[in-house]
Amino acid sequence: MAESMQFVYRERTFIATEQRALLHHTIGEFASKSPVRCSVSCLTHAACRSFNFGRVSRVCQLSDAGRNDFPKDFQLSGDFTHFEAEDLNGLGVQTTAQYSTSAQSTEADVTTLTTGDCNSENDGAMGMASGLIPDSKISASSINTGYSIHWARINDKGWCALNHDANQWLQVDFGGKVYVTGVQCGSYYNGNAYIDEYKVLYGDDGVAWTTVQNEAGTADAVFDGPPDRDTVVTSMFPAVVYARYIRLQPTAWPVYVCMRFELLGCRY
Repeated sequence: MAESMQFVYRERTFIATEQRALLHHTIGEFASKSPVRCSVSCLTHAACRSFNFGRVSRVCQLSDAGRNDFPKDFQLSGDFTHFEAEDLNGLGVQTTAQYSTSAQSTEADVTTLTTGDCNSENDGAMGMASGLIPDSKISASSINTGYSIHWARINDKGWCALNHDANQWLQVDFGGKVYVTGVQCGSYYNGNAYIDEYKVLYGDDGVAWTTVQNEAGTADAVFDGPPDRDTVVTSMFPAVVYARYIRLQPTAWPVYVCMRFELLGCRY
């Protein structure tokens, strides 16, 4: 029989049911070390209403529905525990979370986070490929006629600017501050439409920007684009960025300003 427990988070309560999962309503799936970190990802996604967390698989599945919305889809699962809060608006981020069952109570620390806590050893894709980052949170300086902002995702066709000049950019709004460690960059899917180099800027309000610096901290870091349409280049930042907005700004290209990308980092 599934065991019920409570996940107390910033004086709010997530109702958790072990060995149960809400199926067929997943809007994002990724690796996560704990339900606490999974819950922070849910809070930064506008459509998230509950999530499944795999105790063995360490997989987080965000859902746009609750268990009472689709009772037939709330099914037994050997690995997953389902978490749901009555009110997911304005929960905020809390330093600690408490899990309580009839048998035990344990505390999970999710703060005292520094840049060393998120690095190439424990980061992951932030949601361009999975859809965890919705289209409404992706923007661009311009888009070529007939193209879609959705194409900017690393697993899609690729974005091309309407104007091929130094004023073009792609941008992601995470809705709250996250740790970002690097970028995966690819070309437009067809032909030789790709960038040679780009810079990365970050900020908290979408107005004031800081450029990622080189390892010595003496100049703007310049990252390589893909050499051809079949290669995806992964570039890691010299230091982890903690910000709400990330902007990619192409600085060199053969013919057209075109690219697709994924951001790497941690959502906790």
